[in-house]
Amino acid sequence: HNEDAKTFDFKAPETNPFGPSGLIRSYRLEFAYTTASLLIQLKGNEDHEAHGQQQEDSLAKLGGSVLHFTNYPPRGISPVHQLVSCNYASVIVGEMECLLDSGEARTLCQGDVFL
Repeated sequence: HNEDAKTFDFKAPETNPFGPSGLIRSYRLEFAYTTASLLIQLKGNEDHEAHGQQQEDSLAKLGGSVLHFTNYPPRGISPVHQLVSCNYASVIVGEMECLLDSGEARTLCQGDVFL
């Protein structure tokens, strides 16, 4: 929103376009939006400036949040690890199997979300 609390169409600079390209460890990761804390400052584009800094650092800050897109090829494998941020994941197309540290497996389908 702008200074008058009206919504507007913000065009973020396209620093990491998401699309087909070379694979990294059988997946491709693109950060779409990051915050340094769970309380986001929307005035004066502070959130967009903070996201720009996160892009340069390429890591989430302790207590922050992350929105990223990850593209996995068929039968691709990518270990997930413990993070210092709150990450949300949603399956957009296809299915993926998550192996939990308990040894259980969960299949995530289109539209499913996990934290």
